Amino acid sequence: MREGLLPLVGARVRFRARVGWWSGTKGGTPKLLLEDVILASTGGYVAEHCWLRSTPELVRADLKRGERVEFDAWVRPYRRGSGRRDVGLEDMHRIMRRG
Repeated sequence: MREGLLPLVGARVRFRARVGWWSGTKGGTPKLLLEDVILASTGGYVAEHCWLRSTPELVRADLKRGERVEFDAWVRPYRRGSGRRDVGLEDMHRIMRRG
């Protein structure tokens, strides 16, 4: 469970992270790995990593591995394939590169 995201469930929040890589899913939508996810407002660490489903805006951003980005995303609960509950990010918008 991503404990740092729990207090933010249901909110649209500004984050910063490092781009990991794209991964295919079994017959589904590709996902993007984001690493070292922090709050843009405070720099507070919220998650080691998060996977986000591809969206048209995310594809247009053409993010490369190792780039640092700032973005808005919804914090939402979800159920993993194993049935366990977790908290993650979805619907990434207003994507900006940060060097």
